[in-house]
Amino acid sequence: MERQDFLGLFEVDELGTVLHSSFEKMDGEPILGDDVDGLNFFNEVVPFTNAEQLRRRFESFKVQGLTASAFDFACEYRTRSTPVRVLMARIRETAKSEAIKSVLIHIRHHQKS
Repeated sequence: MERQDFLGLFEVDELGTVLHSSFEKMDGEPILGDDVDGLNFFNEVVPFTNAEQLRRRFESFKVQGLTASAFDFACEYRTRSTPVRVLMARIRETAKSEAIKSVLIHIRHHQKS
């Protein structure tokens, strides 16, 4: 999956499976993206070469028990690097008497000043 820049809002379960996705342009405007729901975010969706670093941040976020965390990250592609800001936030829903835990991952363009 090749994209100019990989930006958007993704809801993933505790295993990293995409439950919902919404891609966006650098300015935050929504765009039509590939249907990635049901795919593993880190293995099948993320197009940058350092996806494993982002997975480690996700795993660390899950065990720390924080409700939200934001950090700068550099998406490394084969020929370039794109600075982004990543926000991870916990979601807990109840559906049919069972708790559903998921994490929102928002990746947006970040220009360092």
